[in-house]
Amino acid sequence: MSTEEVSRDCGSGRQCGYAVFSGDVGCTDGGNYFWAEMLSAKESNFHDAALVKATGEINSILSSLSKDAGERRLSFLQTPLGIMLAWVRHDLKIPEDAVTAESPAGDIIVALGLIREPTAD
Repeated sequence: MSTEEVSRDCGSGRQCGYAVFSGDVGCTDGGNYFWAEMLSAKESNFHDAALVKATGEINSILSSLSKDAGERRLSFLQTPLGIMLAWVRHDLKIPEDAVTAESPAGDIIVALGLIREPTAD
Protein backbone atom coordinates (compact mmCIF):
# COMPACT_ATOMS: atom_id res chain seq x y z
CA MET A 1 0.00 0.00 0.00
CA SER A 2 1.49 3.36 -1.01
CA THR A 3 1.35 6.53 1.07
CA GLU A 4 -0.99 8.03 -1.51
CA GLU A 5 -3.48 5.21 -0.87
CA VAL A 6 -3.63 6.02 2.85
CA SER A 7 -3.31 9.82 2.54
CA ARG A 8 -5.78 11.80 4.63
CA ASP A 9 -5.28 15.21 3.07
CA CYS A 10 -8.17 17.53 2.28
CA GLY A 11 -8.66 16.17 -1.21
CA SER A 12 -6.40 18.77 -2.78
CA GLY A 13 -3.65 16.23 -3.44
CA ARG A 14 -1.31 17.96 -1.01
CA GLN A 15 -0.45 17.94 2.67
CA CYS A 16 -2.50 20.60 4.39
CA GLY A 17 -1.46 23.42 6.62
CA TYR A 18 -3.55 25.99 8.41
CA ALA A 19 -3.90 29.76 8.36
CA VAL A 20 -5.70 31.76 11.05
CA PHE A 21 -7.40 35.06 10.20
CA SER A 22 -10.61 36.99 10.84
CA GLY A 23 -11.86 34.42 13.37
CA ASP A 24 -11.53 31.47 10.97
CA VAL A 25 -9.00 28.75 10.21
CA GLY A 26 -8.46 27.96 6.54
CA CYS A 27 -6.58 25.28 4.63
CA THR A 28 -3.25 26.19 3.05
CA ASP A 29 -0.03 24.43 2.02
CA GLY A 30 1.95 22.85 4.81
CA GLY A 31 1.60 19.59 6.63
CA ASN A 32 0.65 20.66 10.12
CA TYR A 33 -3.03 19.83 10.26
CA PHE A 34 -4.69 16.45 9.95
CA TRP A 35 -8.20 15.00 9.88
CA ALA A 36 -9.52 14.54 13.41
CA GLU A 37 -9.41 10.78 13.44
CA MET A 38 -7.14 8.45 15.37
CA LEU A 39 -5.63 5.58 13.43
CA SER A 40 -6.56 2.10 14.62
CA ALA A 41 -3.87 -0.53 14.93
CA LYS A 42 -3.55 -4.14 16.00
CA GLU A 43 -2.72 -4.75 19.62
CA SER A 44 1.05 -4.87 20.20
CA ASN A 45 3.70 -4.05 22.79
CA PHE A 46 3.56 -0.36 21.89
CA HIS A 47 -0.22 -0.20 21.23
CA ASP A 48 -1.68 -2.32 24.00
CA ALA A 49 -5.30 -3.21 24.76
CA ALA A 50 -5.82 0.01 26.73
CA LEU A 51 -4.68 2.11 23.74
CA VAL A 52 -6.82 0.07 21.32
CA LYS A 53 -9.85 0.74 23.54
CA ALA A 54 -9.00 4.44 24.02
CA THR A 55 -8.57 4.89 20.26
CA GLY A 56 -12.05 3.50 19.65
CA GLU A 57 -13.55 5.74 22.32
CA ILE A 58 -11.78 8.85 20.99
CA ASN A 59 -12.92 8.09 17.44
CA SER A 60 -16.48 7.63 18.66
CA ILE A 61 -16.41 11.09 20.26
CA LEU A 62 -14.80 12.66 17.19
CA SER A 63 -17.27 11.09 14.78
CA SER A 64 -20.14 12.49 16.84
CA LEU A 65 -18.69 15.98 16.20
CA SER A 66 -17.58 15.65 12.60
CA LYS A 67 -20.85 16.65 10.97
CA ASP A 68 -20.75 20.26 9.82
CA ALA A 69 -23.24 22.02 7.58
CA GLY A 70 -20.57 24.27 6.06
CA GLU A 71 -17.27 23.71 4.34
CA ARG A 72 -15.45 22.95 7.59
CA ARG A 73 -13.64 19.74 8.49
CA LEU A 74 -12.88 18.72 12.07
CA SER A 75 -9.10 18.65 12.29
CA PHE A 76 -6.11 18.37 14.59
CA LEU A 77 -3.81 21.42 14.39
CA GLN A 78 -0.17 21.02 15.35
CA THR A 79 0.68 24.11 17.44
CA PRO A 80 3.73 25.23 19.45
CA LEU A 81 1.94 24.07 22.63
CA GLY A 82 0.60 20.76 21.34
CA ILE A 83 -2.35 19.41 19.35
CA MET A 84 -5.64 21.32 19.13
CA LEU A 85 -9.05 20.43 17.67
CA ALA A 86 -10.45 23.00 15.24
CA TRP A 87 -12.91 23.36 12.38
CA VAL A 88 -10.88 24.10 9.22
CA ARG A 89 -12.53 25.67 6.20
CA HIS A 90 -11.58 24.85 2.62
CA ASP A 91 -13.60 27.54 0.89
CA LEU A 92 -11.58 30.59 1.98
CA LYS A 93 -9.04 32.74 0.20
CA ILE A 94 -6.08 32.99 2.56
CA PRO A 95 -4.80 36.55 3.05
CA GLU A 96 -1.05 37.15 2.96
CA ASP A 97 -1.02 38.40 6.55
CA ALA A 98 -2.68 35.27 7.99
CA VAL A 99 -0.98 33.53 10.90
CA THR A 100 0.29 30.11 9.85
CA ALA A 101 2.19 27.28 11.53
CA GLU A 102 5.39 28.94 10.27
CA SER A 103 4.59 32.18 12.13
CA PRO A 104 6.31 32.98 15.45
CA ALA A 105 4.98 30.83 18.32
CA GLY A 106 3.58 33.85 20.17
CA ASP A 107 1.55 34.90 17.13
CA ILE A 108 0.11 31.38 16.75
CA ILE A 109 -0.79 31.18 20.45
CA VAL A 110 -2.62 34.53 20.29
CA ALA A 111 -4.34 33.83 16.93
CA LEU A 112 -5.67 30.45 18.10
CA GLY A 113 -6.57 31.73 21.56
CA LEU A 114 -4.50 29.06 23.31
CA ILE A 115 -4.81 29.54 27.05
CA ARG A 116 -2.43 27.07 28.67
CA GLU A 117 0.11 24.38 28.02
CA PRO A 118 -1.16 20.82 28.41
CA THR A 119 -0.16 19.09 31.64
CA ALA A 120 2.42 16.36 31.19
CA ASP A 121 3.08 13.51 33.60
